[in-house]
Amino acid sequence: IWDKDKDRQSLMESLQKELLNTYLSGASFNEAANIIYKYLGCDIFIIDTNENIKGSNITYASRDISYDTLSDNYYRMPIMSGDKFYGYIVFQTKDIASQNDTQVLEQYIITPLTLWFDKEWSITASKMKSKKDFVWKLTHNDFLSSEEIFSKADVLGFNSKCNYICFVGAITSKANIKNGNWNI
Repeated sequence: IWDKDKDRQSLMESLQKELLNTYLSGASFNEAANIIYKYLGCDIFIIDTNENIKGSNITYASRDISYDTLSDNYYRMPIMSGDKFYGYIVFQTKDIASQNDTQVLEQYIITPLTLWFDKEWSITASKMKSKKDFVWKLTHNDFLSSEEIFSKADVLGFNSKCNYICFVGAITSKANIKNGNWNI
């Protein structure tokens, strides 16, 4: 029993090491799923909180598989770090839970997968901060020229060929009309 557990532990450590190296090389969720498949031998889906498939070891479009069609034969395990929920890893077989201790799966698979989600979240947050900073500077007239504005807008993904409108107001539970004017 000890030798079997030792071999399983060694296999899981190798899996984790390969996942971490793959993450550090800038690989995609698909590549992570391929590594997990290589070690565990069952198809893998990595799904975000919006139920979008982020990665898989198979071309799920060609097999007509989507998150909505995953059957009871699949085992879903949450991808979490602390109290932050990222999504799920879905294994093609329910037997994965009986073959492996779920704590072992969390330690060696889930933990490295959170790195991919954290990286994606950091990139998105950084882009949003840059866009907010741009709008702030725009409203405070902190640019030297219109060329600078258009150049920065294009880099940030704003369409500089169309007009933008900003509405500012406060939302309240009731509106009063005084002297023919809306008082919101």
